[in-house]
Amino acid sequence: MALTENRLIKLSIYLTGVFAFLSICFGLFTDAKAIIFDGLFSLIGMVLSIASIFALRFIRKPEDQVLPYGRAHFEPFIILIQCLVIIFLCLYSLITASLDFMHGGRIVDLDVAILYLIFSALGSLVIWLYFRKKASKVSSEFLKIEALEWQLGSFLSVAILVGMLIAFVLDRLGFHAVVPYVDPTLVILASLIFLVEPIKTGIRNLKELLLYAPEDEVEMTTKALVQEIVTSKNFLEVKSHIAKTGKYHLIEIDFLLPEGYPLHSVDELDLIRAEVYDGIKNKNNNLWLTISFTAQRRWML
Repeated sequence: MALTENRLIKLSIYLTGVFAFLSICFGLFTDAKAIIFDGLFSLIGMVLSIASIFALRFIRKPEDQVLPYGRAHFEPFIILIQCLVIIFLCLYSLITASLDFMHGGRIVDLDVAILYLIFSALGSLVIWLYFRKKASKVSSEFLKIEALEWQLGSFLSVAILVGMLIAFVLDRLGFHAVVPYVDPTLVILASLIFLVEPIKTGIRNLKELLLYAPEDEVEMTTKALVQEIVTSKNFLEVKSHIAKTGKYHLIEIDFLLPEGYPLHSVDELDLIRAEVYDGIKNKNNNLWLTISFTAQRRWML
């Protein structure tokens, strides 16, 4: 699976590089900051994709003496950095476009800009749909970020295309004074809209980094399952600690047994462990699962 991730991310890098180069060239040629923003967005995406390649190689290494719990917790940290870079780009573009708007806008070569934007919008949409399908199939957070970047890029190209078409119509209708304000307005709107997803993704990965309870299917299934075991086995209590970091769910479960609880062998406890594991592995088989049994409450950590 890691190999598939690497190949898809490399493909994304090549495609992003092509779109970034074309967008920046056509943006400079037409003097359209909205298209330059599109190109810069693609360029940042390419840099982040290259970072993802190195991050994947590091994260997929097995645990060792230095990192006995593995490297999965680096994944939300790296993705958080990626989100912060995208947020910075959006904020920078928002500020520069606002300054352009206050200083009278920009004159854009609409004919050339519209032709390029049709190509960019269609190409980005096709690539986004492809990576969205692959990210879902592979179940990779890094590929989801790639798909997100192509989604934002395709929506940006479509939004800019619509705006340029409106400017083209206004120019033909004689509203020449309004046309220079279209380009900075598009950048302002795009910057505000595209801040939403990186902020949401960044917050989710920050929670993983801080080991917040995930509030997902694994947590709900685990809590329901251990409560059933407490009831069926006549245990006194159970305490569970569940967190998610990257692909892994970290689960610690402590069962409190009555004093003198009848046990014939350790195999009985292993059967309970197997029951818990089998009950949640279909939700996520990347588990760091610890299950303990005690007759003293003080050992329920």
